[in-house]
Amino acid sequence: MSEDNHGFINNNHASEAFQMMDHFLRNKQLCDVTLICGKRRMAAHKLVLSSLSSYFAVMFTQDLCEKNQDEVEIKEVNPDALMWIIRYMYTSHIDIREDNVEDLLITARLLQIEKIVVACCEFLRKQLHPSNCLGIAKFAESQACPELFTASLNFIKKNSLNILNEQEFLELGLKDVLRLLEYDDLVVPNEEAVFDIVTAWVEHDLDARKSSVDELLRAMRLCHISPDFLAENIEPHHLVRENPSAHEIVIDMMKLHLTKKLNPRQEASRKSTLDIDLGFLLCIGGMDNQKGINNVELLDPLSPGSWSECGQIVKHKRVQFGSAVIDNKLLVVGGRDGYKTLNSVECYDFATKSWKSMPPLSTHRHGVGIVLLDGPLYAVGGNDGWSFLNTVERWDPQFRSWNFVAPMNTPRSTHGVVAFDSKIFAVGGRDVSSCLRSVECFDPHFNRWTQMANLNRRRGMPGVAVFQECIYAVGGHDTPGAAKPSETTEKYSLEANQWTLISSLHVPREGAGCAVLGDTLYAVGGFDGKKYLKSIEYMRPNTSEDEWIVEGTLEHARSACAVLHVSEKVHFADVSSAENSRNPSTSD
Repeated sequence: MSEDNHGFINNNHASEAFQMMDHFLRNKQLCDVTLICGKRRMAAHKLVLSSLSSYFAVMFTQDLCEKNQDEVEIKEVNPDALMWIIRYMYTSHIDIREDNVEDLLITARLLQIEKIVVACCEFLRKQLHPSNCLGIAKFAESQACPELFTASLNFIKKNSLNILNEQEFLELGLKDVLRLLEYDDLVVPNEEAVFDIVTAWVEHDLDARKSSVDELLRAMRLCHISPDFLAENIEPHHLVRENPSAHEIVIDMMKLHLTKKLNPRQEASRKSTLDIDLGFLLCIGGMDNQKGINNVELLDPLSPGSWSECGQIVKHKRVQFGSAVIDNKLLVVGGRDGYKTLNSVECYDFATKSWKSMPPLSTHRHGVGIVLLDGPLYAVGGNDGWSFLNTVERWDPQFRSWNFVAPMNTPRSTHGVVAFDSKIFAVGGRDVSSCLRSVECFDPHFNRWTQMANLNRRRGMPGVAVFQECIYAVGGHDTPGAAKPSETTEKYSLEANQWTLISSLHVPREGAGCAVLGDTLYAVGGFDGKKYLKSIEYMRPNTSEDEWIVEGTLEHARSACAVLHVSEKVHFADVSSAENSRNPSTSD
């Protein structure tokens, strides 16, 4: 008899296995867990749940209290949606409809079942219409669905005039209207039409909205409105006359026209480079000769080169933290307090001038990169006090928690992070032995990091910003503990996937804070190898070979500071009273 092996593959093996598991489920056989959601109880098999859901896999395989429980409560999701998704796990089929798509997406996001999330996003994308696109965009942003948000946003921009006359627009809150008006590429016949739409929105709820006319005018591109329309239609309008600040804005614009400094038709774009639209820069914290500084300085574009102190961020010094501004709030994330690496997150509300604690990071991190991408906030890499990290966390506002996403290919700390082309770019930094040239980008749709073109120079503690459709990497050091930082600068072209060296800084800088204000890129402070710096350099487009220009100084020398853009002039409350008013709850 031949002893040759005979291989056999059952192509229906998986299907048949799941059919039998579904049979066991329907007959409540071999079930080892009951999910409780609201008043509904659902029996299931931990193995099946863990095979299809990362959420359940962690719950039932790690040392969590639910691992050995027979009953597990699932909160904050729709019971029907949870039941449909459990049925999907056994059958691979789910019906997505207008009346359940949002609940399904929310539940699938919690359970980390990406295929259902993608299917729900595609369903909503096909439903986009002038009557619903604003709501879909807001929902996509809240659920961290960048591709759906981008598709909704593009639809809004291309159908602006129709959308701005829809009832859904009239029901929007002020923050969302301002956000719409600030888009440069709204497709509208002219800015005069935008003014008519804005006044219609205000008059839809006059008592509640008339006080916001000045904010709305600041968001408009008044420089593209003819002097005649300003004088004949806007200045005498009762909404403008009844709001002194709004009236002053219009009068100032008319004066600019009279001095012939403006040509309202010189650009087809809505984009304005007027100072009143620029906002301000904040320079926050950093390292100094005292091993830490906690004050904040502000740059007013009406006083170029002049920085003024506007308060302190925290009572105790915190260095190598990450920060971001979101929804008129400043977030200070991680960092070091002396020798201790932190995972705490503090939030300062510019409106109430108060601090509150938010849920902490899952991992202690200093030298962490913090970046906003289409709504969600990400904490990228860093050092936990013992090792360099490649892990990445994303803040989920729906469930008020930090969740891990795909890790970077390379552990790194003191790197630069920016949002660019709907992706996150991690640039340079250092690991345990060297400074890095490597660059990688994160695509949230595929939950994957991809290696990009390397920098021309190794850069630990580079300043990084997006400027003129390129990523700029400024200064840094090429070896840990280098005696002299670098003065070189390079920029990245996405189209060519290439970094190009450009004009160098006048002063070598590591840990310079980089940010854009209007049409200007700033490199603020830093360390030159011997001393902490007050000096500032800036670059504007169309200058010879992207030349850097030295202008202005900070009040306090510093390195590794956070430089952020804010839309309005802000001031921080007295730090002692702010500290006393902190609320340890997580209701933000």
